[in-house]
Amino acid sequence: MKPSWSTYQLVCHRSDSAGAVASIAVDVRRLSQTTMQLLYRVSGDVSRLQIPGREKPHERDGLWRHTCFELFLNVAQVAYYEFNFSPSHQWAAYRFESYREAMADLELASPPRIRVETTPGVLMLDVLIDMQGLLPCEVDGLHRMALTAVIEHRDGDISHWALAHVAGKPDFHHPDGFVGVLPDNVV
Repeated sequence: MKPSWSTYQLVCHRSDSAGAVASIAVDVRRLSQTTMQLLYRVSGDVSRLQIPGREKPHERDGLWRHTCFELFLNVAQVAYYEFNFSPSHQWAAYRFESYREAMADLELASPPRIRVETTPGVLMLDVLIDMQGLLPCEVDGLHRMALTAVIEHRDGDISHWALAHVAGKPDFHHPDGFVGVLPDNVV
């Protein structure tokens, strides 16, 4: 039996224009205790989006400055992981000891596998990530997460998308944005 998907809808930050984006949905499923799959689907006029071209898959900082898809996972009450995935097939992974503090590169057992598909009206990013060797991501018996996206338009506009936004400017790191619950369904 295959694990089922949990689907989440991201919302555009109130100070941003959604521009060419009609919606962003993220399907999440756990394939094992340490492996998860994320399927980001951007619907709209994707021809108006600035989508990074394919590069050799490798770790790279600063992906969030352009079109990028992100996953944040609580490790403990205040510590968390941040994962960035780019349509360029580049990625980044970090650990924070608390809100925006003590950032360190996160060593992954293997690099995330990123597949990208663009069709008229849809940009899809399919990510498979192995978190073997990382601390369990559990707080109060739940696996709390934040799903986010930064979308760059060809005209230079940037929109910030998340499950929930806090007051003020976009802030994906804020603990109040960790409103998603990682599914427990495993094979």
